[in-house]
Amino acid sequence: LFFRNNVGDPALAFAHWAWVARQLKSLAQLLEQAGTAAKAVVKASQDAQRPLPVSTAAVVALVDDKWYHPGYYYQAAASYTVRRRNSARMLCKTAQGIDPGEPPAIVYLGQVPVPTGLPLSPRESDTPPPHPAAGAADLSEAPKRMGNYLADEHLRLQALEATVPHSALILDILSKACESFMMLNKRSRMNIYLAAQMAKEHFEAGQMEAAKRLLDSVVHMLRQEGWDDAVAEITRLVLVCARELKQLLHYVEASLHL
Repeated sequence: LFFRNNVGDPALAFAHWAWVARQLKSLAQLLEQAGTAAKAVVKASQDAQRPLPVSTAAVVALVDDKWYHPGYYYQAAASYTVRRRNSARMLCKTAQGIDPGEPPAIVYLGQVPVPTGLPLSPRESDTPPPHPAAGAADLSEAPKRMGNYLADEHLRLQALEATVPHSALILDILSKACESFMMLNKRSRMNIYLAAQMAKEHFEAGQMEAAKRLLDSVVHMLRQEGWDDAVAEITRLVLVCARELKQLLHYVEASLHL
């Protein structure tokens, strides 16, 4: 709980959300691998008609627990990637048109590496200055030089983040979550929710045809279950997609439903 709201440098908050998303995605992948390995051992034990090892039985019990289902963690990773994109949109506006160059070698997450030649304090100076007055002037300029360097590095990292295809990352993670939940139940509400998220992400990326295809399937299932508020929200998106795709019949149909 202590570290939950600590995002590091506010100018690079997107790096924090990217890190959180990577941790959740890695956890989901590990759970998937554990489940696959456990099922293989179970099948081998059944084929050989021998009892399951105690350690493997514990892993199987863990994998079968719904709270350790990888789909939940893929979905959480996608949500944090959305936060990463939203943060990048707010922070990277001033970095448009800047050449990001090569990504810097960051030792600690969210901390900009400081060049060795930049004087920061008297302790960090390897050699004494030739004259005390010159050294004092050099060190007095250190905060200003450091501020200018960090501002330039922030802009460069923001320009680098602006080139990241966030929608493609989100759609990839959501598709993995969908595949994971499809193995449990093809018509579960979680699948409907994930399909709606994927449709909204296609819509966000301007991929209207893919968005409308998913929205049509989602709205049909929502109508069957009587989720009127959700149906209205999805139908508004269908209306925009039909307008952009110049599908007059679908546009009129969506308008009548609203």
